[in-house]
Amino acid sequence: MATTTNTSTLTSKAHSIPLKASPSPSTTAATLRSLYPRAAKAFLQRDISLTYSLLTSAFSIILPPEIPTQDSLHIHRRKWDILRITLETTVYASPPPPPTPSDPTDTLPPALRSNLLLSPQSLLTALHTRSLRLFTPSSPPQKPNPAFLPPQVLVTLVLGCLKLECEEVGRGMIDDWLARRGEGLKDEDGYEKVLEVYCLHVLPRLGEWEYAKDFLQFENELPIEKRERMIQSLQYDHAQTKASRSTPKTHPPRTPSPTPSTSSSISTSSTHTAVPLTPRARATISSFTPSISTTSLASSSSSTITPQRQASPHLPFLNGNANASVYTNGSATNHPTTKSRQSLSSVSSPLPHPPTLPPIQRSSSPTTPNILSLIKASIRPHLTTSKILSFVLLFVIFPLVSLLVRVRRRKLSGSGSGAGVGSGMGSGSGVGARATAEEVRKSLMVRRFGEVGVVGRLWKEVVRAVGDGVRMGGRGLV
Repeated sequence: MATTTNTSTLTSKAHSIPLKASPSPSTTAATLRSLYPRAAKAFLQRDISLTYSLLTSAFSIILPPEIPTQDSLHIHRRKWDILRITLETTVYASPPPPPTPSDPTDTLPPALRSNLLLSPQSLLTALHTRSLRLFTPSSPPQKPNPAFLPPQVLVTLVLGCLKLECEEVGRGMIDDWLARRGEGLKDEDGYEKVLEVYCLHVLPRLGEWEYAKDFLQFENELPIEKRERMIQSLQYDHAQTKASRSTPKTHPPRTPSPTPSTSSSISTSSTHTAVPLTPRARATISSFTPSISTTSLASSSSSTITPQRQASPHLPFLNGNANASVYTNGSATNHPTTKSRQSLSSVSSPLPHPPTLPPIQRSSSPTTPNILSLIKASIRPHLTTSKILSFVLLFVIFPLVSLLVRVRRRKLSGSGSGAGVGSGMGSGSGVGARATAEEVRKSLMVRRFGEVGVVGRLWKEVVRAVGDGVRMGGRGLV
């Protein structure tokens, strides 16, 4: 019980009292070594406040190195920076719920709460710059240099970029590190890990499969075995990605419906029985009138529709059964036959298939309509009864009536003029006057109608009647 109390007291002190830098590097290393397990355990238990408090206490005594070759805190600096980057990216990706009126306590420190206001690119760039400043030697004074960034810290930053879907930012970090790598300390194991993340994770996320393959083929620092292993892994991942994109989505199969009973199959499939049109089947149908339908209905209770060859007791079953079952009045009677016994020992000859109709050959080239059909199609909408009657009345009956009226008027006027001439002249010259009047009438007819026959006269009368009708319609008389 006393131990628990002491632990709680130390924890509360770690929250409030930051550690001071010790002049002895060994003392600083011992302090960092004792704090790190507690910070890692608090992070695994999702105790963000305690983890951040221990990180703040640790980095209060961790300073940039003065000389890279004589840095005794290099391992502790790397471990604590990796833990800090992991905590901040994890909180940014999945932050805890904000305080509510029912629970006003805020478990997130203000510094981590302010990180949530940044964009992913800005946050990752800030973390990268802070790490560069932490590992760049202070003597002589210089700008943050990616060459001094440990590969393990770089891999942690790039994995954070992948977690926050900022692959371009991670690629820029690795490119800067590879460009300045020769200036700092070399770590072959870390270099291999950086190339693995770069070629197998970052570049494939960006779709740069060919560039990653070319990069590994022209790389000359890794051993051949490790380089070939990376190339094979890259090719396998590329093939899997192509297969996943080309394969269509498969829908789950439909659950089979339960097998219907004999009574349900009789009531539902009585009109859908398929029977082969063979002489033997016809004889069977004629011999078993009520029972054969029952047999076909009982056999059609399966999920697929098959030709009803079980109707005849002389035909072997397709499924290899030795006995042919015939249902009569709801009961099944088995009749073993010689052919059915032979079907068990050897494969029977294929049963005759029902005759199929020859396929209908349809001409692929469309028929082009001729001129007559086009004319009929254009005239057909106008050939209605009312329009035909109007056409006949206007262009046939009305001109004929007008023609008859004109002819009758001419005859009446001719007879009147003949009578006048006969009264004015003497009786002796009556025949000559009548002949003269006849010649004058003919000359007038020739002048009026010309040398045309009956058809020409009829056409002129039709034209004149139509013109009169149009003029009367224009004057409002019709």
